[in-house]
Amino acid sequence: MQTKGSGISDVGIIRDNNEDFYLINEELGLYIVCDGVGGGNGGEVASKMAAETCSEYIEANKHIIEEYFCLGNNDALIHSLMQSAVLNACKTVYLEGQKQPELDGMSTTFTAVLILNSKALLGHVGDSRLYLARNSEVYQITEDHTVGHEIRERSISSHRAVTAYRFDSILKKSIGFSQTVEADTMLFDLLPGDQLLLCSDGLYNNISKSIEFLPIIRQDPEIVLKDLIELANNRGGRDNITCILINCTLEEESYEDFCEDKEELLNDLSIFDNFLFKDMNFTRINRLINSVDTYEIDKDEIICDMGRCPHGLFIVLKGTVEVYNDDKRIGTLKRKQFFGQYSLMMEKKEKFTYIAGEKCKVIYLETDRYRQLCRNHPKFGVQLLENFIKGCESLMTSSLP
Repeated sequence: MQTKGSGISDVGIIRDNNEDFYLINEELGLYIVCDGVGGGNGGEVASKMAAETCSEYIEANKHIIEEYFCLGNNDALIHSLMQSAVLNACKTVYLEGQKQPELDGMSTTFTAVLILNSKALLGHVGDSRLYLARNSEVYQITEDHTVGHEIRERSISSHRAVTAYRFDSILKKSIGFSQTVEADTMLFDLLPGDQLLLCSDGLYNNISKSIEFLPIIRQDPEIVLKDLIELANNRGGRDNITCILINCTLEEESYEDFCEDKEELLNDLSIFDNFLFKDMNFTRINRLINSVDTYEIDKDEIICDMGRCPHGLFIVLKGTVEVYNDDKRIGTLKRKQFFGQYSLMMEKKEKFTYIAGEKCKVIYLETDRYRQLCRNHPKFGVQLLENFIKGCESLMTSSLP
C-alpha cells in the first residue's frame, strides 16, 4: 500500500494559542494528531512532546516492524510496539510536568496511525479521532475516552444518554495525566482508494454526522485541508483545529497474499446488516471479519443436517440456501440471511436441513472463535448478546397470533 498524508493546524477563531500538534513521518508511515490540555503553554508542550517521543520510539524500534513482516504478521508483536510507544510518551510527558511547576498537570490526547503495507495500526488515547472513508461511507474508527461517551455506552435510560453530551469534554484518560496509560490499539485492513482522516475535536465537533466529511475529502487533496479548516471556522471556530488526510493507493506487491473473500467483505459491510450485528461500530465489525471464514458450497450440497449441532453461525454471502423440514422444502435463504445463530449461545440441535440451492458462498463464524472473540473483547460479546435477545423477542412477538 502506498500512502500520502498531508496535515494542517489552525488556532481557530476564539482561542489565542494553538495547543494542537500533528506529526507526519512518511518514512515510517506514521501519522499523529494530539490535542494538548493544560494551563499556560502546558498543552502545546504536552502535544508536541507526546507526538515526537512516540515517533522517536518507533524509529528506534524499527526492527520490531521488520520482525512483524518476517514472522508472518505476528499481530501481538506490533500491538505491543504501539502500546510501548504510547506508554513511553505518557511517562515522558508526565515526568516533564513534574519537573517544571508551570507545566504541572499538562496532558494531551493522542491518535496515531502506523501504515504496515495493506494494514493500518491504530494507537489512541483521549478524544481526538480517526475516520475511514471507504466507497460511499465514512466510519469512525476510534471511541472517545470521555465521561459523556461512557455514560452513553452504559445508559439504559434514554434521558441519561441524551444529556450525556454535557460531559463530552471531560476526558477519562490522556497522555501525561498520570505516569501510565493503556491505549486502544487496533489493526485493520486498508483497501485501494481508502482515505484516513485524523483530527482533533475542533474539527469533528462542528459536524453532525461523519458522512459530512465525504464530499469534502473526496476532492483534490491540495484543497481538502483548507476546506476542512474553513468548515470548522465558519461554524464557530471555538477550538483549535487540526487534521491529517491520508490517501491510500495500490501497490500490487502489498496484495499478493490478500484474501479476495475478505476484500469483498471489507468493501461491503452491509452483509452484516441484520439484527445480530445491529448498531455495531466499525471496530467491532472489523474484529468480526477477522474471525470469520468464507466457504464456497456446491449446488445440492448439505450445509447442515437436521438433528445435528451446526457449531457456528452461517450467513449467505452469494447464491441461495434451501431450507427443508424432512423432505419438504419450506423456504429459501438469500444474501444476508443466516442460520445457526443459537449455536453461538448454547448446544442446540438444528430443526431443519440446509442445502445449497445453487453454487453459493457462505460466511462462517465458528462457535469457539466467537467465544474467544467475546473473551478478548467483552463489549462486543455484550452487544451481540443484547442484539440476540432483542432479535429473538421480536421474532417471537411477530409469530404470535
